[in-house]
Amino acid sequence: MTPDYDRIVTHLKNDHAELLNWTLALDCYILKIFPVKSTPLIWVIGGEEKVFLVNAAKSTVVQTFDSLGDIIFAAVLNANTGNVLVASSTGVYQLSQSGEKTILLKEESWFEHIALSTDGLILFIACGKTLYIFLKKKNNYQLFSKDDSFTSTISDILFNHDAFLVSNYGG
Repeated sequence: MTPDYDRIVTHLKNDHAELLNWTLALDCYILKIFPVKSTPLIWVIGGEEKVFLVNAAKSTVVQTFDSLGDIIFAAVLNANTGNVLVASSTGVYQLSQSGEKTILLKEESWFEHIALSTDGLILFIACGKTLYIFLKKKNNYQLFSKDDSFTSTISDILFNHDAFLVSNYGG
């Protein structure tokens, strides 16, 4: 049986009509949006050096993080903490809802892919042919391994419940 998507969307729209009537101009290319579970907060990832934490119920910017790199390539939400991890042209950063910015990697390079295990304990970051693996210890991510054995540029990283996949061009 195929779900009736039109009816479902209409029902959601009608039930939440008062929440659909706001606009927030952030003056940037929006790369990604992540809702923070059980809060009215959303992370808005800009493609050029800025990330915003927005209160969606009030249509207000709670926090702005800038100078994260000329280009932001990728981001991932840690669903357990509500923090966001951002990969950019100058490094990798962890941003918290309280406004804290933690630098995980600071390097002028293109960190194009980032993936987080479902439990939030393992973080993979790709830069060209190199894969950085971080482990979470005492609420901080620490570099565990740097694997530069890939024969071509890493094109994606995927975590599943108990496994991961790293693809590169041609393999």
